Amino acid sequence: MDKTLHVLIDEDSQDDTALILRELQHGGFEAKYERVEMLKDMEAALSAQHWDLIIADYSMPKFSGADALELYKKHELDIPFIVVSGKIGEETAVEMMKGGAHDYIMKNNLARLNPAVERELREAKHRMERKWTEEKLREMNEYYRALFENISIGVCFMDIDGNISAYNNAFIQAGDYSNSDMVTIGNIADLFFSSQEWKKILKISRQQDLLLKQRVQLKRKDGTPYEALLTLIQLKINDRPCWQVMVEDLQGYKWA
Repeated sequence: MDKTLHVLIDEDSQDDTALILRELQHGGFEAKYERVEMLKDMEAALSAQHWDLIIADYSMPKFSGADALELYKKHELDIPFIVVSGKIGEETAVEMMKGGAHDYIMKNNLARLNPAVERELREAKHRMERKWTEEKLREMNEYYRALFENISIGVCFMDIDGNISAYNNAFIQAGDYSNSDMVTIGNIADLFFSSQEWKKILKISRQQDLLLKQRVQLKRKDGTPYEALLTLIQLKINDRPCWQVMVEDLQGYKWA
């Protein structure tokens, strides 16, 4: 763990600030700090740079720990906020924790400070990593959704019985269908010109592994047939077997 810390200390006592810094130094931390004791000073400090940690005294005459916590939440920070105070009752401490503080330390028990700081820094790092991962997953999902919707080949997903769970625009446009039509259709068998042909495809697909390519006759909304290349790929989604189906119009039908 990097032991250099940018610490914002909300404290009206220089002596108590020195004790906090000395305790952090004993824990191996190199603290680069700023001390503030007014709301406007904390506002300026939060706007000026990034901080790794906020340590706030609960009882200050003009700027309480509760005020500091509200400002912390206003800035939507996700760094450790630790209350260090000589005068705080258990009920008040619980309220501060419920309000967003990560821990509270009594000034007569500063030995608890470093373990609390190390724990909360780890948790903050884990939260940041989870947030980054979730954002990347959302971004990738957007890319895949755009690809799925805009690819010119018809694609759908269905279970092993042919019940369609998802499809792209090209898939329904190939047969002049609409989204409301697909609610009624539901099963890919209804898109085949011959129900017997689908039964044959289904039988073959259950006998083969992973991939099946087959020339088929599908049916447009008006009931007319068209030749298509059907590709079935076996997948597992959420540990359940399913098929990815790709449809390529072999008659050069122009999709909108």
